[in-house]
Amino acid sequence: MIKSSFCLNKSNTILVHWEKERKVFENNLLILQRKIRGEAIHELRVAVKKLNAYLQFYSLLQKEKDPLINLNKQLLAKTSELFDITGRQRDVEICLELLTNLQKEFNFSCPQLIRYLKAILKITRTWSANAIQLFKNKELLRVKFLLNQDDQFDNAETLNQKIEFLINTQLTEVFALFRKPHQLRIKLKSIYYGFNLLEENEKYQLEKLNNILDDLGRWQDMKVLLLRIKHFRKDYLPEPFSEFAILKKIESAINLKNKTILRNVRIKIKRWLKLLNGSSKQSANVHE
Repeated sequence: MIKSSFCLNKSNTILVHWEKERKVFENNLLILQRKIRGEAIHELRVAVKKLNAYLQFYSLLQKEKDPLINLNKQLLAKTSELFDITGRQRDVEICLELLTNLQKEFNFSCPQLIRYLKAILKITRTWSANAIQLFKNKELLRVKFLLNQDDQFDNAETLNQKIEFLINTQLTEVFALFRKPHQLRIKLKSIYYGFNLLEENEKYQLEKLNNILDDLGRWQDMKVLLLRIKHFRKDYLPEPFSEFAILKKIESAINLKNKTILRNVRIKIKRWLKLLNGSSKQSANVHE
């Protein structure tokens, strides 16, 4: 029997969370169709990250039935394109925000770089505006229908166990990514969104994981700024300009900050995983 697309299968936690983020996405899309706002761009992109994560968990569950299935690229192609295009604008906005703070912290001025970034921001805003106006919001509804029809999700307890197994599998991959911070952040984000799908997730110390992700987010933002500064300094800024030497000093300061961030992140992750292992052992003792 085909389930009504208007009646959610509430035992399907993936579908419930999918619907929540789909509405966040649509609300911010409507805001952006009226006027491009940085905060709405950010909220829309966060919603897409969560939608991608939930679909990835669904894809992994489907692979138990068919190892060749890869649903993300097939089902969210246009949404991913919108995410990438709006990401260009968001990167420039973040760079300008970080530069404002760095100028205050180190008491320097880099007007040429800021003028360059503001010019790029105008271009990327136009890209975002065009992409948003052309976007046809059909993919997310199709996935909703797909999730609602899948009868493997009718048992909430079984689904919860399967998701927990997938998360624990991903946790075993964390240490191998310590020297790949960007991939580490992606992996931990996926794990964090997976925890949202569980009925009981208090034992996973999500506040600590969220703190780690904030640190990795700062590292990533600084990394993006560093790349923009180097590109501008090497490819556009004349070396005789006084700002050339200032930008080299900023690059050194950013590298130092990022090394400190990563060192602290690795310590925090080790402590967090140790807490999880301790919690798992306590839980096993209770059930024995």
